[in-house]
Amino acid sequence: MKYLISLLAIVFMSKECDKNKTPITTDSVNNIKENNVTQTQQPSGTYYVTFLKENNIKSLHLTLVFDENSKSVSGFSGCNHFAGTYTIKEDSIAFSQLITTKMACTKTPRIENLMLECLSKANSFSLEEDELTLKNGEENLLTAQKESIESVNNDMVLEYSTFSRGGTYKRILITNKTISVQKGRDSKMIPKPCSNEEWNNIVNLFKTINLKNLPTLKAPSQARLYDGADIADLKVIYKGATYDVPPFDHGNPAKEIEALVKDILSLSENIE
Repeated sequence: MKYLISLLAIVFMSKECDKNKTPITTDSVNNIKENNVTQTQQPSGTYYVTFLKENNIKSLHLTLVFDENSKSVSGFSGCNHFAGTYTIKEDSIAFSQLITTKMACTKTPRIENLMLECLSKANSFSLEEDELTLKNGEENLLTAQKESIESVNNDMVLEYSTFSRGGTYKRILITNKTISVQKGRDSKMIPKPCSNEEWNNIVNLFKTINLKNLPTLKAPSQARLYDGADIADLKVIYKGATYDVPPFDHGNPAKEIEALVKDILSLSENIE
């Protein structure tokens, strides 16, 4: 009899507990999963390298450029430019075998080799606000800072001019989201606002060049010296410093600035 009463009491208590339980639905499970999953922010755009391990190399203007859509990476390593691809899974990163140009430099080979070595060894990354850190385990290999387009807007001036022995002259000025064109030395500048897309393109191209290298660039052709071809000059002013590219044949600049010059000329078309 006592056994029967005890059994009935257990059954009754079990039913009361079931009444107080909240059923776990599929939606509840999905909500829990969504709340626990965080999307790792991925690098995108241009970053300026500030540290290689413990070496402060901010003044060298080394760059890393990430294209999040194509998963391609490129940049400047101190003497040469490089390009390749990368893969990311959560906070892990791996770079492919990078292809580099073959310029011989005497001032920065150690830094260039160190940067390429750091990229090859990187297996993880962290991204806090605009600071990217590439790591190997617990070791920080490379630190880079992203420069926003907004910070470039008021600090960048691009001036492209062409002239010939026959007297033709054209000047293109790009600054503050505006492109202005002067057709002839006695003509007035004709301004035109840049669209957001046009401005973003020109800024992103600008950020891939090494400003300190501009005065040392060599013209790939010399037609201006003997057949009267138009002579071109490119001047870059950034944060108060001026960088002049040596004269070159109009439309045929050095590889390092080819994409930038092409975009400048494209923007200047159809401005009357």
